[in-house]
Amino acid sequence: MAIHAVFEGIPLGTDENKILLWAIFIHKIPISIILTTFLLQTKLPKTAIFGLLLVFSLMSPMGCYLFENIPFLNTYSTEITAVIIGIFLHISSIILFESNDNHNFSIRKFFAILLGFGIAFMSVH
Repeated sequence: MAIHAVFEGIPLGTDENKILLWAIFIHKIPISIILTTFLLQTKLPKTAIFGLLLVFSLMSPMGCYLFENIPFLNTYSTEITAVIIGIFLHISSIILFESNDNHNFSIRKFFAILLGFGIAFMSVH
């Protein structure tokens, strides 16, 4: 998860990705809750859990720092951002479409997603 957090922080080094900043911020809330829950079940000391969460919270800013200081990342920022957004879409589609029992396709869920897209589209135009 730390590597994932570093990668999602890379596009934040550009000025045009402020919307992505909010998406990642909102994305971190449930991830942090899940990570904390898992860490609490390991029976690690609370200070160790806090330290691990602190390190995890610094991963996305580290990706931003790496972007600003490694020329290769800066040169290919558009391509890197495209890959990272593709990963977001892949993960979200798995959560949306394969969260049923036996990973069956749900036509009701599909229509609910289409309705959501339609409402979002109508609210923009």
